[in-house]
Amino acid sequence: MSEFKSTAKIFLKDAKKDLTNRRYASCVIHAHLVIEHALKTRLLQKSVGVKFKALPDLTHQAIKLSLISESMSKQILKVNSLRNKIYHEGYIPRAREAENALRIAEKCFQAFSAG
Repeated sequence: MSEFKSTAKIFLKDAKKDLTNRRYASCVIHAHLVIEHALKTRLLQKSVGVKFKALPDLTHQAIKLSLISESMSKQILKVNSLRNKIYHEGYIPRAREAENALRIAEKCFQAFSAG
């Protein structure tokens, strides 16, 4: 199992626990990490360098390789924007925003960490 797949799995557990405990900002940040690490796992399988790449760059690369759809890309970038709002502006997300981020993270984990 790749290092990124292992960390994605850990962050997914953390995001679920955060949601259960109503720590919505932490849930979104962990969901963001799940998506980033799951995408890195998949891109590494395609021999794409991922070191020091942020989620928008990873998403763009995945689109170029036809690994994700435009729809999935928009969902991922929405989580990225929410994470940035939390991280840089001190925004506290609502429960439904955290639930949505977690749902997208679970979808990405399943899609990109297989194998």
